[in-house]
Amino acid sequence: MADVPPPPLSELMRMVAELQQANQRMADENQIMAAQIAELNHARIEHNDAHRQQTENEEHQSQPSHVSETARGKEQQPEDEKEEADDLVGPFTEEVMNFELPKRFTLPLTLTPYDGLGDPKKFLKKFRSIMIVNGASDTVLCHCFPNYLDGPALDWLCALPAGSISRFQQLAKLFEEHFAGSVIYLHDSDYLNTIKQGPNESLKDYMTRFTKVAISIPDLHPEVHLHAIKSGLRPGKFQETIAVAKPKTLAEFREKAKGQIDIEELRQAQKSDKSHFREDDKSSTPKKSFKLTLRFDSYTQFNTKREDIIKEILNSKLIKPPRKAGTYQDAKNVDKSKYCTFHQKHGGYASGGYSNSARKRSFRAICSVNGPQQDATINHQQPEVTFTHADFNSSIQNLDDPVVVTLQLGDLLVKKVLLDPGSSADVLFYSTFQKMKLSDNMLQSTGGDLVGFSGERVPIQGSVWLQTTLGEHPLSKTNDIQYLVVDCFSPYNLILGRPFLNKFGAIVSTVHLCVKFPLQDDQVVTIHGDHKEARQCYNISMKFQNRST
Repeated sequence: MADVPPPPLSELMRMVAELQQANQRMADENQIMAAQIAELNHARIEHNDAHRQQTENEEHQSQPSHVSETARGKEQQPEDEKEEADDLVGPFTEEVMNFELPKRFTLPLTLTPYDGLGDPKKFLKKFRSIMIVNGASDTVLCHCFPNYLDGPALDWLCALPAGSISRFQQLAKLFEEHFAGSVIYLHDSDYLNTIKQGPNESLKDYMTRFTKVAISIPDLHPEVHLHAIKSGLRPGKFQETIAVAKPKTLAEFREKAKGQIDIEELRQAQKSDKSHFREDDKSSTPKKSFKLTLRFDSYTQFNTKREDIIKEILNSKLIKPPRKAGTYQDAKNVDKSKYCTFHQKHGGYASGGYSNSARKRSFRAICSVNGPQQDATINHQQPEVTFTHADFNSSIQNLDDPVVVTLQLGDLLVKKVLLDPGSSADVLFYSTFQKMKLSDNMLQSTGGDLVGFSGERVPIQGSVWLQTTLGEHPLSKTNDIQYLVVDCFSPYNLILGRPFLNKFGAIVSTVHLCVKFPLQDDQVVTIHGDHKEARQCYNISMKFQNRST
């Protein structure tokens, strides 16, 4: 039975939008429900107090005059206790459930319910802080905690054994242990060294982005903080000013930065005023729009491709053919998907770069007599890397699977990383970029497109430098890698090509499904691929290609 093709991308986007809207509606309904629960609890407390007062008054006014009345009251008592027992549904003990909240107690609504995602310790800290302000005791904490749970978190609480929770500290411990895996990732002080000011990012935006990460790091030393924020500054006049002034404290650095921020905002305001002045000047002196005058009323439409017409013109020698601009000495610099019929040459992004100046430099190097000069200081002292039968790490048959590994970006572990020696770029997909909680301000402007195997083009949104670690300490190596960020479908989170492999000195064996790279002291580290992840990504990729064709 053939596999059912997945829905098209537009249908998936529509489904995602509907899910987001449903989640938003659910969150709104939960807030309304929390408010209603608080009102019901308050009404129930008042009703119980009134009922108790009425009962006490009746007991004082009329005592039982016969033994049968006393017996009848005792017979009715088990039924009342049975009704109360039916209300005792949940993990709390009878003592906690029978506790009555103070009359004037109101349930705070400033805390967003926890749905199973995020740091449980931070949520408990926020919950305790807002409840302590309202004078809540341990029993009150147990009573109110279910009102701030939603989705899987509320299901978890309801699934706890009945009558097993007597104190909030006991509940908090179980809560932390169960949702410990929901913490996405926590930064440490080393991560601050990866935060760099973007080429077009203002100093104010950079310091704001840096501070948001720094305040989340526990026990961050001020000197480490100061060194990291200075190291991330963009090269320029302000960086030179800091290098000369050498501020010794964060307060001194912020004082210097405040002056620079004022200057940048003043310049931005002046640019805005100039742009408004130019627009007003253009509107006051309108220019005559150029209009092309056609010589004939109608023109003959082409009935063949332009490439064939150009070939026919060149073959018939109606015009002088262009002089060929030489041939490429290195076939890897040729983009076969781009061909000019008139000039009879291939070209494109791989042939020099994404700018005119880069392509001109590449063309001059290609056409030079001696060719590009090689660096004479290349270090050839590398340990010998070999693959043997012992490198086979699995008894599963290799069905030409790709080599897929797990590596570390900053302090975040990233799975589904494809090692592709056939790729000329290191690619980070925008979906992974967003999952890493990175800001778009980190993206450096990069033009051009990435060209795939079949000639399809994907625009490059920008590039970003990230600290990348391959292997596990102490058998690991770390380098700063520049990734091209693109927004398109991929079963992988990263694609690491020749720039990454060359920088790490890594060699990939698709036969053994592993990669080896050298360390100091002639050590060679072996990283085996993840067979399960590789097979899953490969199947997803093949289904997508079949659907596209």
